[in-house]
Amino acid sequence: MAKKLFCLFLCCIMLGSALISCGDKTENTKAPSKNPSTSGGSGEPSSSNSTQLTDEELALVNNTVSSIQKEHPNGFEGKDFNFVGKSGSSFPTEDNITGQAESDSVYKRNMAVQDALDIKIVNVETEKGPDAAQMIMTDVQAGLNTYHCVFGNIWSTGIQMFNEGYLEPMSEFSQINIENPWWLSTMEDCYAIGDKLFLLSGDILPDFFNNSSCVLFSKKLMEDYGITDDLYSIVKDGDWTLDKLFEVASNIPAGGGSMRYGNSDYGAGQAIYFGAGLTITKFDADHMPSVDTTLSKELVDLAAKVSSQTGDESISYNTGYEKEELQAKEILDQFADDKVLFLFATAADIAELRNEDVNGFGILPIPKGSESQETYVSLTNSGDAGSIYIPRNVEDKDMVGSIIETMGAYSYQYIRPAFYDQRLKSKSVYDLESKDMLDIIYATQVYDLYDLYGGGSYETGNGELAKLINQSVYLNDENLSSKYSSLTRVTQNKIKAMIRIANSFDK
Repeated sequence: MAKKLFCLFLCCIMLGSALISCGDKTENTKAPSKNPSTSGGSGEPSSSNSTQLTDEELALVNNTVSSIQKEHPNGFEGKDFNFVGKSGSSFPTEDNITGQAESDSVYKRNMAVQDALDIKIVNVETEKGPDAAQMIMTDVQAGLNTYHCVFGNIWSTGIQMFNEGYLEPMSEFSQINIENPWWLSTMEDCYAIGDKLFLLSGDILPDFFNNSSCVLFSKKLMEDYGITDDLYSIVKDGDWTLDKLFEVASNIPAGGGSMRYGNSDYGAGQAIYFGAGLTITKFDADHMPSVDTTLSKELVDLAAKVSSQTGDESISYNTGYEKEELQAKEILDQFADDKVLFLFATAADIAELRNEDVNGFGILPIPKGSESQETYVSLTNSGDAGSIYIPRNVEDKDMVGSIIETMGAYSYQYIRPAFYDQRLKSKSVYDLESKDMLDIIYATQVYDLYDLYGGGSYETGNGELAKLINQSVYLNDENLSSKYSSLTRVTQNKIKAMIRIANSFDK
């Protein structure tokens, strides 16, 4: 109880636009609604202008670790803790301080965990996500119990292990408290099947800070075209909507040398769909999932409204769909050269622009669908390392839960500030005024359970229903009516299969 009261205290001092919920254990057919007093969760914004943790936040880290240490006063006697996943930014392999802030933050986190619990973190890298899943499944089949945790993309890594019944529900690990701010608390609302949650995301994975959707704007084009709107204030006032975005963009004439819109995010249409408060998965009172088999008026209207703007080649650069004359990197370069006013992007694009010392841009959340929508919603793609999973054959659940929660806490202390700075700081500028926007974006991140049942794979990407929504909203809506019903019928059968697998854990 004391821990929960302390978490509640932290939530109360943080930004009022706290996390939304993807399903309140009631019928969910629309946007998640905000729950500012109880939400917690990774990305919960601080009231400080600094990217460093406040005293209260550091106290929560220290209290959490101290509590685990009291349960294990002798630690775990130098045992290995084996993490496996696709190589990349989530677990740099450098075994010392290099001067590269993001890598060093992971090293410091690992050293702190090892010292606190007397363990050795061993990161086993694979070339691609499915390789990691296969290693886990082979290990389980052989009864070797080698690996304690795996990270990877949901529809290239997690789905394989889930379908074969090789994942342990997170409820089996009592030390893991998803109310703590280093975990994305919406995971339970977005990804639980009934009362079972098989994956987590948050600060423990640096890739977490790459995957959220956002909108970037060119400050130079705002000035060149006499656009005086204070977009940051509009966001803070809750008035940043699609209508406002289109109104501001209309200052740039069609057919000129500048474009109103572009997308370096292949999932921009889906990000706009979720940003408008819509979801693919719906949940009933028992938090059991389904999809609407009837095409909703909300989706039809949104696709017609948005695609008439972003799909218009006279005012928008487009990529990532059936036609790919321009690739995402080319459009990002166009934006860097101040030829695009609004860019639908991901947080990874922000880091890339900063690394290239591009500074004349601002950061905004995805706009709301309308002024009546309570909060912003930032769809998070699964990324190369979007989630962590725990194999079903782990022998010492107490050790695994203790280490993972400690890793989460120290990730909040070391990794979060470094990766915030990476998105705010370049060689020549420190854009602290955008921090409030990052706070909002990271505090309103959501996933959709569709990633787990939608039929996606490493080879094909996300499932066909998501692709249809993505294209219909951003590029054109001509295939939406003809394809939606057949895809949702197939998808509903996949949901039933997923539920059977989840229910098998009750036996």
